[in-house]
Amino acid sequence: MEMAPMGSYGLEAVRVTSNGRRYYGRAGKARLVEACLEPGISVARLALEHGLDANQLRKWVRKYQER
Repeated sequence: MEMAPMGSYGLEAVRVTSNGRRYYGRAGKARLVEACLEPGISVARLALEHGLDANQLRKWVRKYQER
């Protein structure tokens, strides 16, 4: 299994508040979530590689699957 280089999913913070909260664009989030749904991909590893909390990424995956 080959890992994609960090940032290859286009996940960029579109806004950062004064308290450090980051907001991400929908397209980058969708690409990252779709990568998480691939067989054999570790959600925790993708989260770590992109500077996210694994639980946050799992929430995005759940929300994506509910659509």
